[in-house]
Order: sequence, then C-alpha cells, then structure tokens
Amino acid sequence: MIKKQRTSKTSAAKISIDAERVDGSKTKAAFYTVLLVVIILTGLALMISQKFKTKSPPVANNAQNAQVQNQDQQAKPADTTDVASLIARVSSLIVTKDGEEPTVATVQNADMLRQGKQEISEFYKDVQNGDRLLVWSDKAILYSTKLDKLLAVLPSPSLLLSGNSTSTPSVVEPASATSTPSTPAVSTADVKTENAAVEVRNGTNVAGLARTMSNLLKTKDIRVTLVGDAKNRNYATTVIYKLSDKDLPATLAALSAATKTEVKQPAAGEISGFNGDFVVIVGQDFAAQ
Repeated sequence: MIKKQRTSKTSAAKISIDAERVDGSKTKAAFYTVLLVVIILTGLALMISQKFKTKSPPVANNAQNAQVQNQDQQAKPADTTDVASLIARVSSLIVTKDGEEPTVATVQNADMLRQGKQEISEFYKDVQNGDRLLVWSDKAILYSTKLDKLLAVLPSPSLLLSGNSTSTPSVVEPASATSTPSTPAVSTADVKTENAAVEVRNGTNVAGLARTMSNLLKTKDIRVTLVGDAKNRNYATTVIYKLSDKDLPATLAALSAATKTEVKQPAAGEISGFNGDFVVIVGQDFAAQ
C-alpha cells in the first residue's frame, strides 16, 4: 500500500509539471503573435504616412514654387509676334514719335545688310536674321526679339532709303488686324521737288493693272514716265525696285504709302531693261483691291 501511494504522488507531480510547460508554451506563442501584429501595424502606419507626405508637399514649398513661377513670368518679354505688340514693346524701350505708325520690316539677309554703304554699315553691325526694323520719320530702330533689346538707333532714316536697295530688309511685315504699318508722311512739294522718274509695269495677266496703278501714283504727284508689262507675269504681290543712286526719300515714302509695300532686293537680271529712278511692278494683290 505504501508503494502505491508513492507512485500516485509521483504521477501527480509529473502531470502538474507537464501542465505548467503547456501553459508556458501557450503564453510565449501568444506573446510572439501580439508582437508580430504590432510590428505589421507599425510598418503599415509608416508606409501610409510616407505616402501622404509625398502627395502633399509642405505649404512653404508651394509658396516658394509660386513665387519662382511669378518671377519667371515677369522676366519674359512681351509677345512681339504681331505688329501692334512689337511697336508697343519698342516704344517702351525708347521714346518714339506720338501718333505716328512706323514702317515695320523683318530682316531676312543680315549678311547682305552688313555689306551696305559705309555710313549705315555700323547701324547693321549686330543685326541677325529675324531681327525687326522699325522706321519712324525721325529715327530708324533695330530690335532683337530674341534678346528683347534695341540693337541700334539711326537718327537719319533717309540714309536707309538712299543708295542701292540692299539697304532695306527684303521682307516687310504684313499688316495686322490691329495695326497697319505706314510710311512717314511726306508733302506733295517734296515729291514734286525730287521729280523722280517712275516706271510702272504689269506683273500679272490681268489687263489694265499698270494703267490703274499709274493713275493712282499720279494723284500723289509722282511722275510716271512709262507704263508697260514686266518680263514675268507671275508676281503675287506688288514690289518697288530702286534703280538709281539718287537720294529720293520723299518719293520713296510716297510710293510705299500708295502701294503699301517697300523697296525689295531684285533677283539677278530681274530689273534689266528698266530706266528711271524707280520701277513699280504691279502684283495680284493690287488686282484684289
């Protein structure tokens, strides 16, 4: 009986120890499970926080960016692609004649202009293709749209109209809806005094255009010495070519005002056979008027 009691007590002790071990294992498993859940939740919280930081920059940075954008907009020059904006921009850089619209041209052959007469070569020294020439009655101005600055100012614009026709850029800015380039006003007495000889040629297949142009020029007291046809009859626009080296600014201004064009550089052989001081070749644009 004594032996049986000891065996029972030993068995009970073993069962108690085993129960404690099981309980301890369960406690540790629960602890590690809770720890794992905490780590996962912390990681998710950090990821969400970082995502919101990326999408929402600090207010101070937004303010700085807005300030930089405003500065960039203020630094950009005004749009000078149309005639009205160009004239306004140049007039803001230098005093121009009130109430007078300048003649506006775009430089296409800068090298040719720099090879002109000595008295104006300095004026065209820094000119580049695409620069703009604005001519008022009291000054001529070269303006760079790329640099947004005045390149040169010539107080005697009549120098540009004297000598060969390479003194004037070959492409004239077309009239816009808001502003029409015009030539400086000249008096009839000036035109009569110069007494320039002007030929008028029809550069189209529309009969009678040269005669109509001739009659128009005569109303401006321009002396027309010959009316006929041009060698080529495919002129889309009216052109003026200067044939002599005489200084005839009043006549040239009157011709430009009447025909709404300027002196242009002729192609090789294009003006052979013409006489006088100027020749006006009438184009299809005159027929449409």
